[in-house]
Amino acid sequence: MRRCPICRGRVDDAHQCRRCGADLVSVNQVDQQADALLGQAIRYISIGKPGSAEQSLKQVLMLKQSDFTLQLLAFVQKEYEKPVSKT
Repeated sequence: MRRCPICRGRVDDAHQCRRCGADLVSVNQVDQQADALLGQAIRYISIGKPGSAEQSLKQVLMLKQSDFTLQLLAFVQKEYEKPVSKT
């Protein structure tokens, strides 16, 4: 996290915002959890487990929105679509 979610002041992995005094411990923990889940999703993609990757990416998005995560989710969903069989 580079900016305080309250005042948008710069933060450097601090436990408290120097600008507004907001407690950032919980926010940092959520940010770290989202990053770990994103890494997990990328590992799932690399070993060919798109369903697990999709689930991890959706968990990331519940914690932290980013264009990269949204694009990666769209890629996984499109790239691994099950073909419709004509019977």
